[in-house]
Amino acid sequence: TKKVHRITDKYLGKITETGFVPAQKRVQMISEHLTVTVKEFGASAMITHVGQNVISCLKDAYPNDWKAIFSFAALRFICNSPLKNLAYQFKHSCLAEFVGDADLEPKKASELLARIGSDRERMVRFMKSLYVPSSENLVIDITAILSSSENINWLSLSRTPEDSFHPLVNLLLIFSNNRMRPTYFRLLPGVIKDVSSVRETINESGIKNAVFIGDKAFFSEDNIEKLEHEKLQYILPVKRNSAYVNYDTIKKSDRKSFDGYFIHEKRHVWYKDTTSNALKAKNRHTFLFFDERLRTEEEMSLLNRAESTPHAKVEEKKQLLSKFYESQYALGTITILTNTNEPARKVYSFLKSRVNIELSFDTFKNILEADRTYMRTTEHLHGWMFINYLSLLLYYELYGLLVEGDLLNHYSPKDIVLHFSRVYHINLSSGKVISEIPKRVTELGKKLKFPENLLLNQRS
Repeated sequence: TKKVHRITDKYLGKITETGFVPAQKRVQMISEHLTVTVKEFGASAMITHVGQNVISCLKDAYPNDWKAIFSFAALRFICNSPLKNLAYQFKHSCLAEFVGDADLEPKKASELLARIGSDRERMVRFMKSLYVPSSENLVIDITAILSSSENINWLSLSRTPEDSFHPLVNLLLIFSNNRMRPTYFRLLPGVIKDVSSVRETINESGIKNAVFIGDKAFFSEDNIEKLEHEKLQYILPVKRNSAYVNYDTIKKSDRKSFDGYFIHEKRHVWYKDTTSNALKAKNRHTFLFFDERLRTEEEMSLLNRAESTPHAKVEEKKQLLSKFYESQYALGTITILTNTNEPARKVYSFLKSRVNIELSFDTFKNILEADRTYMRTTEHLHGWMFINYLSLLLYYELYGLLVEGDLLNHYSPKDIVLHFSRVYHINLSSGKVISEIPKRVTELGKKLKFPENLLLNQRS
């Protein structure tokens, strides 16, 4: 081809001023016996410490399965692990170092869910042992859980908040405002949204005194009569166009017409007992509450909508202004109907505490991602919900510590998990070591009052 072909042989050495220096053979320092294993350590240590109370009650209720149950729930909390990834996540964490080994392969985990879900009595015993039934500030509410299973007869095709239809079941939750913990849960068929299910749940739980706090959508004369028939205490906000509402005190524009005021979360709230004689005969009470800041916010919202209306839509703007004039006395007010004998201030605080159970539902659905399920049988569904209930307990155990440490404005429970998960357990042929502990993790541990050796010593 009349082309030069470069032929390169092995490296022979180098030529220096003193002569040729042959190359030395390189020695590969590779040990066939050197193995390195890296596992997540910090989050496992932290969640095991936080969940000691849960572990203790699980040991009593589930002596044979408590290790797998707690590990399952912890992984749902730490990394939202689905059923198929449980074994992998467990293998790459140090949960086995703290609670013991557990078989979380998909088939075994599925059998575990069926075993848990088929024994409701044991679930109830666990929940009662965790929180002794007592009279306290308890809130009850129901939310929908979507399911794509085709084999569960509990499902009912219902309208979702997104205005679509989907098969679902109902989750009834009892939340303790005193302890800031979910205390009890129960699954209900999708077609059951009756007040009687609340009474049955209270009887099953053994709770002495609970108050059902609904929203305006729940308010109706039929629901009120059902609550009273079941002898349940309730606090219900009333729709502003209801006959129960009396705005005479507001129309006088005289604060002396009120019964007084109290401060709730740095806001002055005026109140008036507007109970009529007819309501007193039925042991019902109505309270009118007025919040000046709330009125200003609602007034600005209505007027801003009117101002932002295009000039071409004159009639729409007139309708908005007409609506403002008609509702001006109602702005900033809340009317509550109740059959409790609590004073106005406590009734108002009860109503506002409803936000706690709404936040727990939000955590359950969006943070733990338990709002949808693909379980195949009713037993699997009950077991799956119990595991996620335990995850919610662990979440609120950590939440409580953040509140006590005044850290909630800066960190969420998931943030704490993220920081602690950056501490690793490294297994070398020469021994086991813990990776460097970030400064922030050390500071968080002190503020949360964790033991100083939490990330230094392993516990079996």
